[in-house]
Amino acid sequence: MDWLIPQQELMRNLLVEQEVHPKTIDSLIGSGYFMAETNGFRSVLSAKEYNYRECIYDSFYGSNSVLHVDYVKKKNYLRKRGLHPIFDRCIYVSTEQGLHDEINILLHKQKQMRSVFRSQLFFRGQAHEYILHREYPNYGLCNSSGGEVSLIASFWRKYAHSNYCERPREGNTELHRVFLHAEQDAFDTNALALAQHYGMATTMLDITYDLNVALFFAFHDLIQISDGKYTYKPILKERIGDAVIYVMSSRDVLVNREYSEYGIIDVEGLKSTRPFKQKCTVLEAGSEEINVAAAEIIGRIKFAKGFSYSQMPTMSDIIPNRNEDMFYDFLLSQKETDPALKDITEYVY
Repeated sequence: MDWLIPQQELMRNLLVEQEVHPKTIDSLIGSGYFMAETNGFRSVLSAKEYNYRECIYDSFYGSNSVLHVDYVKKKNYLRKRGLHPIFDRCIYVSTEQGLHDEINILLHKQKQMRSVFRSQLFFRGQAHEYILHREYPNYGLCNSSGGEVSLIASFWRKYAHSNYCERPREGNTELHRVFLHAEQDAFDTNALALAQHYGMATTMLDITYDLNVALFFAFHDLIQISDGKYTYKPILKERIGDAVIYVMSSRDVLVNREYSEYGIIDVEGLKSTRPFKQKCTVLEAGSEEINVAAAEIIGRIKFAKGFSYSQMPTMSDIIPNRNEDMFYDFLLSQKETDPALKDITEYVY
């Protein structure tokens, strides 16, 4: 995109002045880094003011990970040192009680380290991890092998390996009208969150306040059983070690807890119960921070062989069927004649 090319050229020119090796500069550009001609930023760690000529932004994490030019010069040093041990070490649990104990430890640490606004924990469960490999990884958010946890929202995934300049400035500009109240526009937070939870590609990443919901998604695979129809099946016992729960802490959740726990969304008289059942909230990612959710991870939980959980929800518990979710029933009926709704997932129970 033309609007972005000058920002990468600005970085190239300034790094040439700093005598950074040309291959390193090319790697930075190819991996999505850029400079923005702004007033700079204040370091959270040192409270020191930096001007824009010292600031390199990572388009995967935005302002959550701003690199000083000196970091680039010390690339090999940083690789050996390792800045973010969370991504090299997992928390392994073997029992249900052990899981809750570890969650309480993480919560206690958050309350000690951060303000009350970030002492709430959120969870995302997956049957396996996706690791991103870039030519120039972010050394503050990668493991010792240079791999970065990928929590890229569905709309941005197709741009994960393309040049930063190829990303659109905005996402979801054509959000389908069925997700909107009369007074909402295509960028309404709740409308985007609703679309995300029914299978549409959005700039939102769905997470939950409820550990039990995250456990369901960690211990179940989404399986296609016929054309356009899916179901969730428990993962095989030998794959328990692949399951992961990300524990996160963020002030930037976009659907508040009261809304997701106590409110049933009503879109033009059609009750939507799925977000309520999943105790959902979402994190939004813009074009300059497509993997920003990974920067919010404070713990990665993995499971020992033989782990079991007595409070594991069923598929029906968190994905209500057509009779229980009027909005879901409406979407499936519209999908038959509207190609724009082709991504709406139809489940078999």
